[in-house]
Amino acid sequence: MSSPSVKVSVVVAVYNPGTDLDALVTSLLAQTMAAAEFEVIFVDDGSTDGSGERLDALASDHPTFRVTHIPNSGWPGRPRNVGIEAASGTYVFIVDHDDWLGDEALERMYTRAERNQADVVIGK
Repeated sequence: MSSPSVKVSVVVAVYNPGTDLDALVTSLLAQTMAAAEFEVIFVDDGSTDGSGERLDALASDHPTFRVTHIPNSGWPGRPRNVGIEAASGTYVFIVDHDDWLGDEALERMYTRAERNQADVVIGK
């Protein structure tokens, strides 16, 4: 169910990303969309490299970041589905833990989706 203030829910499936996650986190923190207008849902798929604990610490510092821990599923679809179920935004954006976003990515995609009454927006 969407929350009127959350425009975009970013869902990130995470499994043993090591430092690959750092660029994504940095890019999420640099978004031009107001932090209160998007949420980030990390779904830790049973990581064994300390990533779950790192994400918990990150979420404690950033109230719009959440972490869900699940036993390892062995495939990315399960954690993505868990994240989608937890999403409260008008739109859901799925990224991988080794992706990064341009500073205006969420704002631009949301604006285009609203302007065009789109069900799907694909960034490039």
